[in-house]
Amino acid sequence: MTLTVYTAGQVVADLARGQVLEAGRHAREWHGTDERGRPAASGLYLYRLIAGGGAASARSP
Repeated sequence: MTLTVYTAGQVVADLARGQVLEAGRHAREWHGTDERGRPAASGLYLYRLIAGGGAASARSP
């Protein structure tokens, strides 16, 4: 499974990369920081989830 946060086509944070999880509900929380722990700028963010051979994308609320 891979869960990545993007803005303007650039990766901001990887919340999960290459993890193997059992079936069921799982949660990840993004605290608005980049990979180095610095606060991310305000704006529109997208996330992309790739798991089980499928993919889904959505924007932040």
